[in-house]
Amino acid sequence: MKSPIPEVFTRVSGSSFFVSADLPGYPLEDISLEVVGRTMTLKGKGADRGPGVPLHLERRTGDFEVDITLPCGLDASGISARLKDGVLEISCPLDRGPGHIAVGPEQAPGPAGAAPGAEDVDQRKESK
Repeated sequence: MKSPIPEVFTRVSGSSFFVSADLPGYPLEDISLEVVGRTMTLKGKGADRGPGVPLHLERRTGDFEVDITLPCGLDASGISARLKDGVLEISCPLDRGPGHIAVGPEQAPGPAGAAPGAEDVDQRKESK
């Protein structure tokens, strides 16, 4: 039998942190979300699947609890979530104040190859 822990995918894009969790069969009223510090806890109460013993099970069922570590600079007051077609989508804005330097894959220096808001490392060293 499979674990009741749902598949969770997290990503950062632009100035937001996103979480997607596959929760087919879990009604909205049986899902809760709580943020304490840098930990988001996603809980679900599994629905009763009826009498009998499952012979074949490809869908996760049962109660679950998942802790997700949040990135620094998250604005917890702006978190939004929606459940659509069995997928819970959570969006969290990141507070990107002055002084944030974007770090991306190695690219050719200069405006054409630099990430938005990023400077050449040598230029940063010279300015100090």
